[in-house]
Amino acid sequence: MNIADISPATEEKYFGCLYTSPEDWKDWAVGISRKRDWYHSMQDKGLRVKLSLDDDGEPRGMIQYAPAELNFPSVKNMYFIHCMYIPAVKKRKSFRKTGMGEALLKAVEDDARERGADAMLAWGLSMPFWMKASYFKKNGYSKADKNGIALLMWKPFTKNAEKPAWDRPKKLPEKVRGKVSITSFNCGMCTLQSAHSELTREVAAEFGDAVQFQEIDTGCRENQNEWGISNAIYLDGREMISGPPMNRIQIRRKISSRVKKLK
Repeated sequence: MNIADISPATEEKYFGCLYTSPEDWKDWAVGISRKRDWYHSMQDKGLRVKLSLDDDGEPRGMIQYAPAELNFPSVKNMYFIHCMYIPAVKKRKSFRKTGMGEALLKAVEDDARERGADAMLAWGLSMPFWMKASYFKKNGYSKADKNGIALLMWKPFTKNAEKPAWDRPKKLPEKVRGKVSITSFNCGMCTLQSAHSELTREVAAEFGDAVQFQEIDTGCRENQNEWGISNAIYLDGREMISGPPMNRIQIRRKISSRVKKLK
């Protein structure tokens, strides 16, 4: 196992997301394109990506992090882990429970300390399907704040570190009279999120004028500051997803249920 910074040789695997394999990428084209654009726009803002490489140089684990003030304007001198992922996909070797996650986490913590950070932040979920808060707790993190199933976890490095808090939404999308309203907030950071937004757009189009879909680019700092939301999809003013990502059938069922209520 070799922990290394991302390089031109490994960028495309990172853009495609280790959740998928290259044969799946044609279905993720929009997400991959958005991730590529987001990555290049964030490089000069302090985004860092480390990969765990096998003996053949293939990425088997990923962690990305950046200065926390990019997500939390009031937080200074800390780093925030956007995403950490080690595949456990059927028909492919799982690299979980091999110590890879701990090695990646230690590498970014050491890097943040060397850069003079007061703490490392991460977001974790109370539900056990991805970015589990319990995993970070096991590795020395504690809960700083909670918003639904999303926990803000942190590990202070210095006595100067002040406990951070989630930024709450400043406003929510409003319902549209006589229509079903869908608003997707997407910064481009997550290949899956961008692909899911595009899938929702496609399904919404099946219902014609009954559904109004809009996507707000929260990669634009002004938009994120205005709404206080980074990545989420709202259906008639309420978050559409509160657990794992939904497939086309599940999305269609959600939208159809709202459309029927218009009649």
